[in-house]
Amino acid sequence: MEKLYELSEGGLHPEVNVPQLLSEIGCSREEARSVHQYLESKGLISWKCKVMHVRITPRGIDEVERIMAQTYAAKEFRVLKTIHETKHKAPNGWVNLDDLIRELPDIPRRELFMILKDLEERKGLIGSIDQAVWMVPAGIEELEQAEQYPNHSTEHFPAQIINNYTVNVQGDNQGNIAQAGSGNTQSIVNHQPISEILPKLAELIEAVRRADFEDKDEVVRDLEKAQQLAQSEDPKSKWALIQSKLSSAKTGMEIVGFGYNSLPYWPAIWQYFFG
Repeated sequence: MEKLYELSEGGLHPEVNVPQLLSEIGCSREEARSVHQYLESKGLISWKCKVMHVRITPRGIDEVERIMAQTYAAKEFRVLKTIHETKHKAPNGWVNLDDLIRELPDIPRRELFMILKDLEERKGLIGSIDQAVWMVPAGIEELEQAEQYPNHSTEHFPAQIINNYTVNVQGDNQGNIAQAGSGNTQSIVNHQPISEILPKLAELIEAVRRADFEDKDEVVRDLEKAQQLAQSEDPKSKWALIQSKLSSAKTGMEIVGFGYNSLPYWPAIWQYFFG
């Protein structure tokens, strides 16, 4: 859907050439058939137009823009959290941009700079000077509210995002949030040792390999990446990335209408990583 949205220039030219679309996403016509049927059943696309063209519908445009906005907001919240958690590494709580880039390797530099600009100029949650950023009182208050009321939206972030990236904060001389240190990692609701969930994750991956649905190889790759991150020396520091890969796998199964809740340990694994 995102590629269709991109090729249609945000719906400005809603009809897109099918061979071009399939080439862009690396998918054959046979592989795309079930996806097309699912998306059309939801009213997100239409094939009732010129031969070999697919049309993104107004509802499809709205859905893609909603998902893109939510994804961007999740990245903003994660960057804000990372600034807070990293500020102890720089004098006076100022986080060097190079340090921040190293902390967020999966966010492209250009996008990260755009997020920082929005957090400062549009939302007023951080400050910046030269090659450093820092938390301002409004940003500290935003994280305090997220910590105290994780099931409620704050002024700038919806509750769903806050629940996915729970904040671990305590008091200091800048309000109630402590300066981040080695103990201030991402809060994890489930305190079961991760070693106990790893065998279940391995069995889940094998079950997906045996399952019969379109694009399962992509789902397997996402789950294997989550497994790799969970087996790392410090999995807590990679919690957001693990959640991202699990969410991507879930979305992949949803698109083709596969009933993932019937997979072994899927509900338990989801509960463990998302709480």
